[in-house]
Amino acid sequence: MNLSCVGKITVVMFTFLLFSCSSEYQQALKVYERARADNQLQPLVLALKTLSRLEPGQYLEQFFLASEAQKQYQQAQVSMAQGNYRAAYLASHASYRALATENNKVLLVASGKKLIPLMRIQEEIKRSYQVLPESMAEKLQGYANQGVEDWDQLALNTLLGQLTQGMLALENAIKLIHEHKLEALDPEISALLTGINNRLAALTAARDYLVGEVRYRNALILLELNVLLTGESTSLLSYVRDEVAQKTLYPAFFKAQQKYRPYGELLENVSLALSLSKRDIHAPWYQRWQVLAEQVLQQQQPFSRYPQLADKRSRQLKALIANNKQQVPEWGGGFADITSFNHEYPKISELVDKLTQDKTLLYLGSPG
Repeated sequence: MNLSCVGKITVVMFTFLLFSCSSEYQQALKVYERARADNQLQPLVLALKTLSRLEPGQYLEQFFLASEAQKQYQQAQVSMAQGNYRAAYLASHASYRALATENNKVLLVASGKKLIPLMRIQEEIKRSYQVLPESMAEKLQGYANQGVEDWDQLALNTLLGQLTQGMLALENAIKLIHEHKLEALDPEISALLTGINNRLAALTAARDYLVGEVRYRNALILLELNVLLTGESTSLLSYVRDEVAQKTLYPAFFKAQQKYRPYGELLENVSLALSLSKRDIHAPWYQRWQVLAEQVLQQQQPFSRYPQLADKRSRQLKALIANNKQQVPEWGGGFADITSFNHEYPKISELVDKLTQDKTLLYLGSPG
């Protein structure tokens, strides 16, 4: 065989191989276009595998992404079968973001719709921070160091309202977790519930301290005035009749009422401030407290009954003092900064970030 024949054979073989490769490429390209139109993951991966071999410069990176999408999709299927919605959602999210197909979209929505309430829960937690002043610790200590006469009622009203709003937000978050049974879905959500309850306890303790401090100081001054007025009444009644003693001690009772006034106004203010939903609605304990204050500060008929009932009033007041005396609650930095709270639950924060990214898809793709 001469060189001319060899050359001709080589050209023919090259042409055949080129035609074969071109034919395989065109066939693979058709399969790929059909897979794209059907938006199905497995056919896309197979088509891209062939195309990446034939045209690696154009299709190799897409093949790697498709392979990763398939791997994550398969992992999501396993997790979903095991009832692990968080793992299933995270894997299907990664799959969908690598290569969006109908397969991983359906799985993303199916797993993610169970977790949708977490976005609202995170918003409620965030709101519990936003409504509070940053200087909460200083404010609590400031009230502890000031006399009642120096307390700004408007500022106290505002602070009590902020604490109540924060508590309501956290109660809403807890309610959402229980309503959707999220704590049973994943240990991370169960841990988050514990953290929310701890924060709610801190806000409740702060509000209870402020209310308790007002009640405590109110009871102290009432006990002081009860002792003072009882002593003067007992002494005078040993010399004169009821009518004379009552008239004589009228200035003393009036002076006591004036001394009590700022304490009484603050107590009334606090009682009303605890109600956010209705105006001029007192706290449940206020009416009985007001009755006791009137028994201390008002003269009675017959006047001789006033010292006779002194011990009863004293026992009631001492019980109130004991029940309302509290230490200033600790208020660490974590209670003031939501970043610190989120750092304690990084997996939940990551999950909520991805849910937020997929929000439109989840709501549009979630039935009902």
